[in-house]
Amino acid sequence: MKRREIIKKVILGGTSLILFPSVLKSCKKDESEPENQTEITYTIDLNDPAYADLNFKNGSVVIGSKKIIVVNHGENIFKSADSQCTYDDYPLHFYIEDPFSPINFYCSSCKSGFGLFGQVLQGPAAVTLKTYKVDRSGDILTVHLGFVPK
Repeated sequence: MKRREIIKKVILGGTSLILFPSVLKSCKKDESEPENQTEITYTIDLNDPAYADLNFKNGSVVIGSKKIIVVNHGENIFKSADSQCTYDDYPLHFYIEDPFSPINFYCSSCKSGFGLFGQVLQGPAAVTLKTYKVDRSGDILTVHLGFVPK
């Protein structure tokens, strides 16, 4: 292949990428917001007295009909998880007695312990605790509970 032909093909290829950007798009579906589904969120105003405990490190509240526990882990880090034990469906508590313990959620009924990301750290529970993403914008927390069909 001659030098002139190579340059011609490079220029033609570059031009087609500029004129037809759709060839650059992936065939993979964007999973951040599934099509035909609506995201369920729960909004918390930190100025509301009902949520005053979340203004302090290790503060926690249980919200909504799904019984979600939201905790202030400190340094503006908020975490959220199901508030029922995966072993015996007993209410969980945010565990703050031992600051060096990896256990963050504790079941006083069966003595199961879960980490900040829902992992089982102490049995008899064997199923991971479901956790939820929490975003903060000013004094507003948004707990992302997942997607449901529209």
